[in-house]
Amino acid sequence: MASNNELENRLDQGIYGTPQLKPDEQRHYLGTFRERVALTLDFEEVKNFDYLERVRKELMQHPEYQLLINGDVPASSFSALIRISRQTNTKFETVANSTSSAQTELAAVIASPDTALNIEYVDVAHK
Repeated sequence: MASNNELENRLDQGIYGTPQLKPDEQRHYLGTFRERVALTLDFEEVKNFDYLERVRKELMQHPEYQLLINGDVPASSFSALIRISRQTNTKFETVANSTSSAQTELAAVIASPDTALNIEYVDVAHK
């Protein structure tokens, strides 16, 4: 027979869903953990040709990485990121911000899908 605590946990999961690990961090990094991030670009940086070239080089060096693109990125920058993804044979995913509380200043994130990288500086301007 299940204890009251176990029963309460199961009911909570049924009502609220499975608890997420570090949900604020995942929202900020477009659905992934900080430890998996290799490179980030904000909305101004994603308009800069030199920074986009840095994205292309990073993806060429690491085709196993994935490109996460904020759904709020302007169309011209979005197209440039998709083009880079196709040129480098890299997977990409568009991440939609469903609520205003989930807004992030990041426009794009390059991350390992399943491996911790633990890179200290990930902002494209610092690389």
